[in-house]
Amino acid sequence: MPRPIPDYLRLHMETGEPVSASSDRILSSIPETLAEALGWTIASADDLGGARREGARTGADRWRIVEAVGEAAKCDREAAERVVVAVNELASRLGRSLAALRAREAELAAGVPVSRRTDEEAHLAERLEAILRGGAESVRCQAAGLYLLDEATSQLKLRSAWGLPPTRFADPPRALRGALADLEALLGNAVVLDDIPRLGQWKSPEDRAAAVCVPVSTPTTPLGTMWVFSDTQRGFDGHETQLLEIVAGRIASELEREMLLNEAVSASQWSRQVVRLAERQQQRLPSFPPLVDGWDLASWSSPSGTLAAEFHDWGVCRDGRVFVAAGRADGAPLDAAWSMASVQAALASRIPSGGEPGDVIESVNESLWRHSVGDPVASLFLAFLEPNRGGVAYAHAGDPVACVVGRSSVRFLTPPAIGMGANPEAPFASHSVRLARREALVVIGSPRACDARDIDVERAVEPLGAVLGALPPDAPARSWVDQTRSHLLARHAARSLPEFTVLVARRR
Repeated sequence: MPRPIPDYLRLHMETGEPVSASSDRILSSIPETLAEALGWTIASADDLGGARREGARTGADRWRIVEAVGEAAKCDREAAERVVVAVNELASRLGRSLAALRAREAELAAGVPVSRRTDEEAHLAERLEAILRGGAESVRCQAAGLYLLDEATSQLKLRSAWGLPPTRFADPPRALRGALADLEALLGNAVVLDDIPRLGQWKSPEDRAAAVCVPVSTPTTPLGTMWVFSDTQRGFDGHETQLLEIVAGRIASELEREMLLNEAVSASQWSRQVVRLAERQQQRLPSFPPLVDGWDLASWSSPSGTLAAEFHDWGVCRDGRVFVAAGRADGAPLDAAWSMASVQAALASRIPSGGEPGDVIESVNESLWRHSVGDPVASLFLAFLEPNRGGVAYAHAGDPVACVVGRSSVRFLTPPAIGMGANPEAPFASHSVRLARREALVVIGSPRACDARDIDVERAVEPLGAVLGALPPDAPARSWVDQTRSHLLARHAARSLPEFTVLVARRR
């Protein structure tokens, strides 16, 4: 036999009844106007016995023709029905537009910027205490407390209070298990205790005469409970509990605002750091090519606006040769930027001593594997140019695109190879090629920039060779870079182009 609920305990539950929409004044006069214009009686689908459904006011069957008004019909029924169908469609579109406008305005309201005060923490404490005081005084109570859940949702701790001794903040948290009033409130109900001494099993946190416990929660997350205490035994009607639920909702919005504000401040600080790091990356890229007899150098990197995953570099070695390098790191933006910086640092420390390009890449690969966290994978093309002779010694790791372009030929230099960072003992072979006068070494950091995801990379660079071969014989390296960039941008006009670098070393 179920136990009867005592008269001194009441649970106030929300019915959740939908609020009926107000009549649309804009459309209310349409049936009468249509009847006068057409000579036919117009009635709504609801008046004709149609089932009322959500959104029917904007449906395509809002109004229907009933009958002619005596002999005053100004057109036949078929023509009148076409007019009514068109008006129904206009009303339907108007309703959808108003609904979309309402949703859009709500989204814009959520996008109102917020700013942090210098005394935000103290200000939050004052706001919460003022809200508790206002809620308690509005229902003629003498104290109130806000108890929030911990991360494990197993305890409730007093976080703000009005009318309670300050020593209450030093009390240990209350266990949620066994706190019947708090558990019932967290289910979405308002719990009224009109005689606390007789209701000890409901575990009121304060020894007062009467109290109300209401939930404090966001639309998706329970945060805790709000207690309002009275020094006299009394009851609370539905209007008072609803008022306290509104107060609890105000507290939840304040707490949610504070959490979002903290996240926004952290995100803003992180964004500024990312921008500074991206600026440092751009500053590390070379601005002016070295002046070398017999060679003309130029480069371009796509502006990413955030952390870059590609780089290029050039300079003069101690033995008089010129080095050119282009690299790329794979992975998430931050991981790729870290790996790229490691490759740049290792390359800068190894390049001055010269040697074979394969040996240099092996040294960079070992350094990347030793000093990086996780599984970094990077690509690198490195070449040493001999002044006045046209000789090029090169090596590569990963999948950079490099080719020698002449007036009527394209020689592909970089078949797929193992990337750096995967194996510290991976070998990287050195190769050599000699460029004739007016030929150029063209390096593209990312194979995706060549539209080579579904076809062979070597075939993908053939159209580029035809474009560059049409340049004037004395065109500078800068023109080669610009033409290469324009060609790649045109190929990717219908989709997003990945970040890429173009480096050209043209023999004069």
